[in-house]
Amino acid sequence: MTGRLDRTRRLLAVQRKRDQLSEWRLLELRSESAVLDERHRGLVRFLQEESAFSGMFSLSMMRRLQRLAEMRAKAAIDQEAQRNVYLHERGCLHQAERIVQALETDETRKNAARELWKAIDSVAQRLSQGTRKLPNPPCQTADLAGDVNGVDKPGFGYCARCRDGR
Repeated sequence: MTGRLDRTRRLLAVQRKRDQLSEWRLLELRSESAVLDERHRGLVRFLQEESAFSGMFSLSMMRRLQRLAEMRAKAAIDQEAQRNVYLHERGCLHQAERIVQALETDETRKNAARELWKAIDSVAQRLSQGTRKLPNPPCQTADLAGDVNGVDKPGFGYCARCRDGR
């Protein structure tokens, strides 16, 4: 079982790295999208100024706006795909964590059972090696074995419970 648990723990470590990489990639795509959005806003502001300078470059600015719109659309698609990958990796991570936890619990339970069986075996061995002498009944160890109020009881020193076999 320990081998299986070790392999599963290694898989869990790999899954954590994959989850971390997918999260970093998602953050990178979000930052790229933010940069594209900022460029788009800057070009729109430049075109809104209505100066002679902006009029001369309006055709090239419109082309740049078109390319930025295409890049933003592609970035949104990539970001959505990466978000799905990230959610999948996160689900796999949680599943791997649950598997490792179940295996650890099972391993702990089996170790406790092994220890219990060892203790039972050692006690059984000690009992089998020693004499099987039973301890004295309570009536022989207490002061009930003799007479009560000066009268000897029949039964050779045993109380009524021990004599009757109760």
